[in-house]
Amino acid sequence: MNKTLEKNLDTLYELCDKAESLPMSVKSSYGSYRQSLKAEFEGVIGYLLIQTTIDEKETVAFTRDCLNPRAEAAEMKKRTADYPLKGNLKRGTLELLDFFIILDNKMRDNDSHYNSSVSHLLYLLLFQVLLELFKSLKKCPDQAVAEADDFLKKMLHHLTQGLNFSIQANKVTLKEMLEQEKDSDEDDDEELPEKQPEVTETLEELLAQLQALTGLEAVKKDVNSMINMLKIQQIRQQRGMKSTPMSLHMVFYGNPGTGKTTVARLIAKIYYRLGVLSKGHLIETDRAGLVGSYVGHTALKVKKVVKQAMGGILFIDEAYTLTRNQSGNDFGQEAVDTLLKCMEDRRNDLIVIVAGYPELMTQFISSNPGLQSRFNKYINFVDYKPNELLAIFESMCHQQGYQLSDKAKATAKNYFVNLYENRDENFANGRDVRNYFEKAIARQANRLALRSNWTNDQLARIEAVDLSDNLSSAYEEEVQQEQKAAALPILSNGRELRAGERVDMAAYADKTLTVRLHYERLGAGIELDGYAFLLGQNGKVLSDNDLIFFGQEESADGSVKADTIAMYPSIVIQLRKVSPVYEKISVCFSAYGEDDLLNFTKVVKPVIQVICDGQELYHLPLSHLSREKCLVGLELYLHRGSWKMKAVGAGYNGKLRTLCESFGVEIE
Repeated sequence: MNKTLEKNLDTLYELCDKAESLPMSVKSSYGSYRQSLKAEFEGVIGYLLIQTTIDEKETVAFTRDCLNPRAEAAEMKKRTADYPLKGNLKRGTLELLDFFIILDNKMRDNDSHYNSSVSHLLYLLLFQVLLELFKSLKKCPDQAVAEADDFLKKMLHHLTQGLNFSIQANKVTLKEMLEQEKDSDEDDDEELPEKQPEVTETLEELLAQLQALTGLEAVKKDVNSMINMLKIQQIRQQRGMKSTPMSLHMVFYGNPGTGKTTVARLIAKIYYRLGVLSKGHLIETDRAGLVGSYVGHTALKVKKVVKQAMGGILFIDEAYTLTRNQSGNDFGQEAVDTLLKCMEDRRNDLIVIVAGYPELMTQFISSNPGLQSRFNKYINFVDYKPNELLAIFESMCHQQGYQLSDKAKATAKNYFVNLYENRDENFANGRDVRNYFEKAIARQANRLALRSNWTNDQLARIEAVDLSDNLSSAYEEEVQQEQKAAALPILSNGRELRAGERVDMAAYADKTLTVRLHYERLGAGIELDGYAFLLGQNGKVLSDNDLIFFGQEESADGSVKADTIAMYPSIVIQLRKVSPVYEKISVCFSAYGEDDLLNFTKVVKPVIQVICDGQELYHLPLSHLSREKCLVGLELYLHRGSWKMKAVGAGYNGKLRTLCESFGVEIE
């Protein structure tokens, strides 16, 4: 008999005994609940003997092995005509199922958290018994499978209707399960196409990578010891000497983030170079990848994952979760049993590594003699020390093109010392370092966004202020105060322009002009951008490169640049640098947000300023704007060889696309 089925039957027998001893239990027509389970299951199989062409000899043999050593075909058929099975079979139920439904409902009434439905377990077990019966037959009649599926369908409906709480019902049919089993068996028989190994490094390079890992000195020593053993055994075998068989399956135990997966991946490649494995890849999985949700599903999932791992290493993280839930309707033990069989059948080209917390992994291995015999190599991954955490952090920075300032390095060191000394069950070693690094580069990006015109060194450097939310907030507030103070004095020095007014800019041809959109404040969720279009004689751009914005910050001739000055979108222009092919520069701005209704109505007191040498020359109020999203602010143009400026302030109700198309720019 299938070991998983045998175990599940024993579990249900024990539950039958416990249920029968409860004061709320109902007396069975068959004597004890245990006898009732056997008799009614035999009766369902006897019903198939009467109604279908299922092989009688094979069916009786299965029933004797599974339910009753003295089972006879005549007696099994007779049971279907006896009370209460005679009436129950037609409506798809069993007397014991009704008793268990009553029991489940009373248990639920006493405990609102109760959901371990014994009645559902009874259904699942009958499903498994019938599945194993059909799998044991040399020929499985479609009619027998259809009759069994029909009965199970009625039984499940009766069950779900009778319970006063919901369960996760098994919706798969016997027919579907048998087809999946058939497909799986066919796949197992197929020769998988050979693939070129993905391992490109030499053995020496892989060993160097192992040694280069931060910390893990004891792990490196253990792995090197295993490698040396393998090398010597291979040499002995090549010379015709006796070699000692080695179990290559391993247990990695340690807290999260200690490099278990990284080391496992390296071992897979190293073993490939040593000729132990044919491919050298690693397949990582966990309980969810191995345990199914219904009878028979688990074995299929395990076989599929094992097949993917053939030629490499199957790495099972948090493996102890497979056996922690010992309730009767859990399939974790079935996953373990199937895995052990696969390890035996595929032992020549498969290594399994199970990993997890130290104490829990010890309990896991001790839970099954088969696990103890196959896993005899234990490697301990200890927590990283503060200096090792800092080294990992510096390595992450270097790999991504960042550098730590001296103050940042000192700040990070203090952080890791404090993190290590106060570590608890949530301490995640390298994963904590990864989170720290990602937060640091996010803070750096926010810090840099407050200013503009960055150097490469500034873009690469992580400062101490980037390593703390408190420091980052204080810095942001300081910069904003600086910007506010720097921005306000320029406001009302220049002459006010009216829309349509033109002025001569010849005096500023050799100066640097800044056209910016100023405002008193922005509504929530609104953002502003500045654009410049360099136009030819026909008032259109010569190419899409003549649109200057934050994605294309500077014109090809270096005359126009998009920038953000003191939080205000700005266009910086040097008229003397403008190429002769251009006759006009249109300076435009847009207001937008995630809400499509956000526009210039959410910008309080917008005004366009023309600034030179830190002083405002002109300003154009935009109080006339209503629902516009984009506008042409000012235009600088050549007239008889001299530069002029026109105050426009004309808005577009459409989006940026409308504005761009008006100047001949196609945008996606």
